[in-house]
Amino acid sequence: MKLWMMLLILLLHLGNAPWMKVVCVSLPAPSKVSISSLNMEHTLSFLPGPGTPPDARFTVQVLRLSRLTVSEVLVSAAVLGPPDVSLSGCGNCLLLRLGAPIAMEFSPTYRVHVQRTRDGVQFTLSLPYKEETVITYLQPGVEYCVTVSIWSVFNKNTVSSAPHCAFTSPPPSRSS
Repeated sequence: MKLWMMLLILLLHLGNAPWMKVVCVSLPAPSKVSISSLNMEHTLSFLPGPGTPPDARFTVQVLRLSRLTVSEVLVSAAVLGPPDVSLSGCGNCLLLRLGAPIAMEFSPTYRVHVQRTRDGVQFTLSLPYKEETVITYLQPGVEYCVTVSIWSVFNKNTVSSAPHCAFTSPPPSRSS
């Protein structure tokens, strides 16, 4: 039995008003059936099979085969990414603000890749999710670029944020 048959039951409804007759007929199997997932929002796509009437209307019902609340298949196939990122300087540090791209039903780790613009020196931090994080011990008055991605035990399919760049605050001026 095919995976899509186990997950879904497609019903044909001709007419949508309660006073109209609803006719159910056997249809040819749909083609190009796929489930995609971005940030744990799942989307079913399919093409009607050959010979399906052009005015056919479909309703999708999900068949739940276990008591698990999270399908291991959908979690591992989902694409997680990119978090919302903002970056600003704060002395010899950067203030990183993150917005989670998904509901925090699990506790992901964020991989923060920091690169100094002038010479390309870089390092990576693994941090638990917090809305604000201070990246410390940086050189004042220097530009750094940061990209952030989600890391999860359940899923390795992630999309990194675009680079966000900011200067640490300039060093204090020397008065003579």
